[in-house]
Amino acid sequence: MGGARGGAGGARRARRVAVPRQPGAAVPGGRGDGRGLRRRRGAARGAGAGAGPGAGGVPRAPASARLAGLPAPRRRAPRARLALARGRRIRGPLAVARGRPAAVRAARLRSRAHDLGGARGRRGRPGALPHQGVPVSRPVYGRRRVAGGRAGRRPVSVHAGPRRREGARGGEGYKRPFDIGLLLAALLPFAPLWILLAFAVALAIRLEDGGPAIYAQPRLGRGGRTFRILKFRTMTEYDERRIGPHWAVWRRERTTAVGRVLRRFHLDELPQVVNVARGEMSLVGPRPERPELAEEIARAVPAFAERLAVRPGIAGLAQSRGGPSLHPRRKLRYDRLYIRRMSPWLDLKLLAACVWRTLRPVRGRAGGGRRSGPRPPASADPVRARPAPAGVPHNEWPRVELPSEAAFAPGLPVTVVVPCRDAPGKLALALAGLERQSYPEGLLEVVVVDDGSSPPLAVPRPPALPVRVVRRERRGFGLARARNAGAGAARHGILVFLDGDVIPEAGLVAAHARWHHAVSDAVTLGFCAFVSARGIDAAAVRDRPGSVTDLLAGRPRDAPWIERHMARTADLTTRHDDLFRALTGHNFGVSRAFFEEIGGFDESFARYGGEDTELGYRAWCRGGLLVPAREAFGWHQGRWAEGRETKERDQDLQAAKLAELVADPGFRPRAGTRGFAVPRHVVAVEARGAPARRVARTVEALLAGAERDLAVWIRAPASGEGPERLAERLGRDGRMRLGSPGESALDAFPASPFHLALPAGAVPGRGLVRALRSALGDAAVGEAVLGDGSRVAIARAWALHRARRGGGSAADYGDVRRIRAWRLALGRATAPIRRTARPSRRPGPRDRPAEGVADGRRGRGRREGETVQARQT
Repeated sequence: MGGARGGAGGARRARRVAVPRQPGAAVPGGRGDGRGLRRRRGAARGAGAGAGPGAGGVPRAPASARLAGLPAPRRRAPRARLALARGRRIRGPLAVARGRPAAVRAARLRSRAHDLGGARGRRGRPGALPHQGVPVSRPVYGRRRVAGGRAGRRPVSVHAGPRRREGARGGEGYKRPFDIGLLLAALLPFAPLWILLAFAVALAIRLEDGGPAIYAQPRLGRGGRTFRILKFRTMTEYDERRIGPHWAVWRRERTTAVGRVLRRFHLDELPQVVNVARGEMSLVGPRPERPELAEEIARAVPAFAERLAVRPGIAGLAQSRGGPSLHPRRKLRYDRLYIRRMSPWLDLKLLAACVWRTLRPVRGRAGGGRRSGPRPPASADPVRARPAPAGVPHNEWPRVELPSEAAFAPGLPVTVVVPCRDAPGKLALALAGLERQSYPEGLLEVVVVDDGSSPPLAVPRPPALPVRVVRRERRGFGLARARNAGAGAARHGILVFLDGDVIPEAGLVAAHARWHHAVSDAVTLGFCAFVSARGIDAAAVRDRPGSVTDLLAGRPRDAPWIERHMARTADLTTRHDDLFRALTGHNFGVSRAFFEEIGGFDESFARYGGEDTELGYRAWCRGGLLVPAREAFGWHQGRWAEGRETKERDQDLQAAKLAELVADPGFRPRAGTRGFAVPRHVVAVEARGAPARRVARTVEALLAGAERDLAVWIRAPASGEGPERLAERLGRDGRMRLGSPGESALDAFPASPFHLALPAGAVPGRGLVRALRSALGDAAVGEAVLGDGSRVAIARAWALHRARRGGGSAADYGDVRRIRAWRLALGRATAPIRRTARPSRRPGPRDRPAEGVADGRRGRGRREGETVQARQT
């Protein structure tokens, strides 16, 4: 119900979006409604908003305001018309409608599309993008109640306001002249140099592999329109056709040698000046995303589509602050800030910042931190040198110096652990695939673990592949026990776990081992597709002319399911706390030393599913570097849907066990009303030299806090009362533990993801732990300095473990967040604290205190026999 209306400022359009109402219901503030919604501070309600011109001297509202459901202004009609015509938010008296803001964001209302009554098609689908029918590029005005209360669950009507006019203040009208002028100023004086540079880059790409130099890729532009972005090709030819759309990660394994240089200096973006000249892009703006990847982001971050309100750009605020490793939520935050404040001066500053970020030496890390992680010691022969622990911040595995596939010279032996039970035919295909490995024969052995097969597995012994068999008795589902047994029988320092029903490609072992030659605490995650291998025998796999992919061509298959985790986390380079979800037990590699350090598989898992996720969680908390090794590819024999009902039933039964052992919100109830075997937060109270009574005050306040998923670790006082007396003061609480000499909280709780340090004597408020966790954000360490000089700190466990192995401090492996002390509500206790019954905030008639028994505060008292808590300062 939109129409064009003439006016002094020219014709404009305003469109109405999905306005469900009850039949015959009147709209407050509309024509014919006597209540009206016009309010002023300190004034009563006025007359009906629907009065026509000349009624009471109130001018009629402009057409755009009437369509938006806004009441007519009183005396400031020209200002209101101007604000509405320019597409700006309305402030002042017009911004109040039944106590709610008049301007609301369309993205926040998208999840309520079904309740608003629209058709649940493209427009009502949660996470839909503008190019799928959701108009988020236009501002939304008005939020008004419909008479009839909650009948039908349709209480709100939403209207789209007028389109933003190019050239309006706060818009992007300056963009086009700014882009063309800057391009002409930068290109014309140095045109021969730019032409020579482009020709040299194109020739180098062409000479390296003979493929095309320019690569065109579909991207989302302004308003959700699709265009083809131009870039110099940096990946091997047909790479994306083989593995599908993926996140661009710097120095990915399939990047060419010329491509690595181009990406380092961002020269691959040079052809995008053609997109700017066409008007498809701007020099500065949010980076455009692939339509497929944008849909993945929109499911996790529904408001991500707000970036499409302006033209995408080559450079932007998010690129100058963090680069491609930023989480989509942080990108959205920076892009929103830029859209609100964009100006020619800001564009110039961002272009200068991006140029400086490109040309400066590679010392800092992506994310804008000042510190850089310690580098592994240099070696004349890095391949045969002893691997060093990961020295990169967070999980930024692309920053590890790794030899290319052609330059990789294996020097460390590998043991492949293959658990199997009652599947000799599938095992024969897996061993045939291992015979064709490109890894040197003298550096490879296979350990097959027979988990109680009946009859026992008869494993062939190919002359070129040493195979040993370890047999175990069947005691229920024992995949974790079988893998631990194979690791215990291994003779070499690198372990590759491969299920007995997986046919490996020729480069699987080498792809795993290449990382473990360089990093001692890496966990390499291989990929597996699911396919039916019926009709193929071991001889066909062993004697195939090409790859296993060619052998299985034409068969129906299921793509690797962990690809959705790769898309969500940009190939495990974002700062999510649940990167460990991508680890699966059927194809991964780890060094034997690190496998033993984290404790191996938990053998208490007696059903299908969960044992590999729990191992990945402990590896992540211990500071392991999770690396997606796409070249370590295998083919699982059997489609994904085969036996899913039984497996899903077992996984549901494992949910309670995983909640006890995996301290991540995705595995635990949101309420947080109890403790778990592995606490999420560990608070270390440093009680050295402090009296036991002061330690008791701090511990009592922590245990009484709002966060229940925590444990308190106490170092016994060195003087004064001993540990026995301290235990008597504190009583018996399962969430409290007294530390022994030489032990730290990290030793006592190695798998708890967050570790806090608190001085003895400080009395925290109920929300201290949650306040610290919120202030930490995605940083590695957070610190606050109290008034007396003592410190309160919170750190992620992976940073603490990585610092312990590699040297330095946890701050060297991630960002450091300075926390203001006033946010923590800490105090010092000056009187003993005893556990008492808290009086009701509004006592009933029987609970009201007798006269003269008040506690000093008006309207509050206590019952007889209660003890008032001591005041703290």
